[in-house]
Amino acid sequence: MIRKDRLSIGEVSEITEVPVHTLRYWESEFNGFFEPLRTEGGQRRYDEQAVQRILEIKSLLKEEKYSIAGARQVLARRRRFSEPDFEAFPAAGSAR
Repeated sequence: MIRKDRLSIGEVSEITEVPVHTLRYWESEFNGFFEPLRTEGGQRRYDEQAVQRILEIKSLLKEEKYSIAGARQVLARRRRFSEPDFEAFPAAGSAR
């Protein structure tokens, strides 16, 4: 079985059930949350992480009924809380 590391926009559209034109629109609206790589010819190529993020965006917009601006805020908040906050864990032996 051949496994592709990168998927075309058409393949991602089939997998996620999100129309191609919507994927292009979301790319601009959710800039920084998912960004497909580009071939030398300018074609978009999506990795597994991008596909997962698209499914997350779809869920926020379609199932949870967030606006685009609201979905952006949720994604930003999730990103903030998924990054380690080193100040929240003081070094051993340090007094506060």
